[in-house]
Amino acid sequence: MALSNMTTKTKDGQADWGFAIPSEGVYTVRFHEGLELKANKKSGKRSIHIPFQIQDEGDEHNKVFWYYINVDATDKDGAPLRSCKSVPESRLADLIIASGQDKVFDDKFGPTFGATLSPFDESILTRVVDLMKIQLIEKPINIRLTHRKTEDGNVMPDINAVARIDVKLENKKTKGNAKPAAAAPVQDWS
Repeated sequence: MALSNMTTKTKDGQADWGFAIPSEGVYTVRFHEGLELKANKKSGKRSIHIPFQIQDEGDEHNKVFWYYINVDATDKDGAPLRSCKSVPESRLADLIIASGQDKVFDDKFGPTFGATLSPFDESILTRVVDLMKIQLIEKPINIRLTHRKTEDGNVMPDINAVARIDVKLENKKTKGNAKPAAAAPVQDWS
């Protein structure tokens, strides 16, 4: 079989696999396949790589982008953040809660999960990521996406607010775009 019969390339010879940096804004997204725990080749620091696919119609429809949660975050003195209230752990918890799967995680890891037992604790980290791969895939949530620059000047997508699918987020750039549809918590990280 010729490779040309298998490719997704367009007429101009470009291949579009769907990964992109979407425009800033408010989107309904689904957790996409490919979630994994990876280590940086240079620093060795680990992060959870979470792919999202945009569900909204329009130019950004079906675009897939990656969001990263730093597992090995440290404070200004280099000490690991493991408080269950650190920014990375809070963001992970907010994503799980927005997906509606928090009870599954609480049942799996017990009553201390998220209270005194960090999801990044070495004794359960791999199991947390494995459960995320099963429970979060295809689950929809609402997000507010912005851009941030990395240390080397690259532009990366950043999520600064999440909410359950039944809660609309305000697009802070256009002010007043939408109001919450239900009395439910919106986790605003901005």
